[in-house]
Amino acid sequence: MTASLESTQQSKMDPVRLSWNLTVTDRRLMWLQKTHPCAHGDKLHLWASGAFKEPSHSLTVR
Repeated sequence: MTASLESTQQSKMDPVRLSWNLTVTDRRLMWLQKTHPCAHGDKLHLWASGAFKEPSHSLTVR
């Protein structure tokens, strides 16, 4: 009886579900956090949501 109780408690405490998916914005934000570890979080979130482009994009040669 205690084993089944422990398994139900573990499943309730587990925050990650199998059906949980990241949005495109979340993936971009995670990538930006890895590429720019010292940048401010608010600015990274704006970049991820597409509010403005990353500074490296403006430096590319056409």
